[in-house]
Amino acid sequence: MLPQNLRDLVRDGLVHREVEPSAPPKVSCSLTPLGEGLATSLDVIAAQHRHDALRSEPDLSRWTSDEEKRCCGGWWLGSAGR
Repeated sequence: MLPQNLRDLVRDGLVHREVEPSAPPKVSCSLTPLGEGLATSLDVIAAQHRHDALRSEPDLSRWTSDEEKRCCGGWWLGSAGR
């Protein structure tokens, strides 16, 4: 699976793959400038997602009992939710 994914990334211009002739062959991979740009953009998106996930609180209105809230839904409240 990994070799195929790597070939796909090389084909798409995101990764540079270099093979050094030796026994066994040594393979080096690095991001191309396009890959670096994509990685930077994905980092920004991931950071925004983490920020949004930490700000939002789950809606407990669908939980029917205090027992369910304590057992399954109150983990982010700390000791106050238990």
